[in-house]
Amino acid sequence: EIKWITTRSRIIQNKELFDIILEELKRDFDEIMTIQPVENEEIINYSLNKGANMKRCKWCNLKNQKYIYYHDNIWGKLNTSDEYLYKMLILESFQAGLSWECILNKIDNFEVAFDNFNIDKIINYDENKVNNLLLNKGIIRNKNKILASIKNSKIFKSIVNEYGSFYKYLC
Repeated sequence: EIKWITTRSRIIQNKELFDIILEELKRDFDEIMTIQPVENEEIINYSLNKGANMKRCKWCNLKNQKYIYYHDNIWGKLNTSDEYLYKMLILESFQAGLSWECILNKIDNFEVAFDNFNIDKIINYDENKVNNLLLNKGIIRNKNKILASIKNSKIFKSIVNEYGSFYKYLC
């Protein structure tokens, strides 16, 4: 859907844009929760375990174990925890202009580089930490995306403080 692609390709840099994007995400979330499976959707059968015949969407790269794991265990499953939503917000910001598979391939490096997505640490990142992140070849080294992730972390934390949880804010 163009609206979702457009949302995911932006780097969130201010509260107003953040609010606009969250409104779009809320609408997308509501639509996702009401979507019924399509009978004719192209699905690939692939055996990951001995004798198991898992149905997977065509977009899932069967040569990439991280992508298969993501498809089978994370994608399309509701997770309302603040930790998960925060992690996805940060990773989605870095995904702008890139494929999600690219981010998944670097996810372990992101977790280490971004202190396991500890929001209290990230909101306090200084210029030295930003420079270290810019030197880290295991992540996306885009200064605007790094700075946006710090700013978005502060906004996310203020929303959680105001609403009790980010999920409550989305609903």
